[in-house]
Amino acid sequence: SDGRLVALDARTGAQTWTFDTQVPVLTLRGTGSPAYASGAVFAGFSNGKIGAFRAATGEPIWEQRVMLPQGRSELDRIVDIDGAPLLTANAIFAASYQGRVKALRPGDGAVMWERETSTSVDLAQGRGHVYVVDSKDIVTALDQRTGDVVWEQRGLYRRKLSPPVAFGDYLVVADDEGYVHVLAQSDGRFLARRKIDGKGIRSGMVFADELLYVLGNKGKLAALAVRPITSKNRR
Repeated sequence: SDGRLVALDARTGAQTWTFDTQVPVLTLRGTGSPAYASGAVFAGFSNGKIGAFRAATGEPIWEQRVMLPQGRSELDRIVDIDGAPLLTANAIFAASYQGRVKALRPGDGAVMWERETSTSVDLAQGRGHVYVVDSKDIVTALDQRTGDVVWEQRGLYRRKLSPPVAFGDYLVVADDEGYVHVLAQSDGRFLARRKIDGKGIRSGMVFADELLYVLGNKGKLAALAVRPITSKNRR
């Protein structure tokens, strides 16, 4: 949260390099995690920029601005990148608060496409789509190649959604009332819903070994299996 990207030796914990950025006067409460691929580290910062760095040395490779701060007040000028960069084989996707989501070329950071949005949580990808939960909790699927809107789901408006998780045919989000919602990746329709924690769910969910792990705000950890309804499991 102080604008520093730090690399630590995995064996000893010793600091190997750092990269500093200037933090704006006013920022969101949060910070994005860096992402790694092919010897490079990608990180977004509270000044609305994303950078690529050589993992071994911290040498900057390229820098790209996702959003330029605009407006008269410091509130208007908040453009934090609080979601982790999303890496695919052909692109890097990054999004800022009160800004845009951009698809960038991994080698040099060139902009492939961009679309206005505002988000402070991680993106997700699957079935050729990039999934965005915006600051109004509208869930949107964008075409990875063009940035065109494939579908929108407005049924969870202002529900304070968690970062989305995509797996199989499903897209899953959790809300501040403690519900886990399962959507279809193809068209965004609702498929299932289950309440996990009455105090809400804000932590990111994890999908591994065919199970979805959900941690509620009361400390309840649940493992869920998401599968199509059949005559055997219908309840």
